[in-house]
Amino acid sequence: MINSLEKVDIRNVPYHSTITEREIQVLRDFFTIRACIIIIRESVSILLNKDNNND
Repeated sequence: MINSLEKVDIRNVPYHSTITEREIQVLRDFFTIRACIIIIRESVSILLNKDNNND
């Protein structure tokens, strides 16, 4: 039984995860790139519309 006041070191406790850290990083990168593409697309659309209005 672990006393609630004792500090437990959980770094060495093995755990089984269905998603690895590498896969999590790949997903983060994917969504970051996707967000950047959406922002760039919107920015270009705004700039093109502004140019068309000036003509």
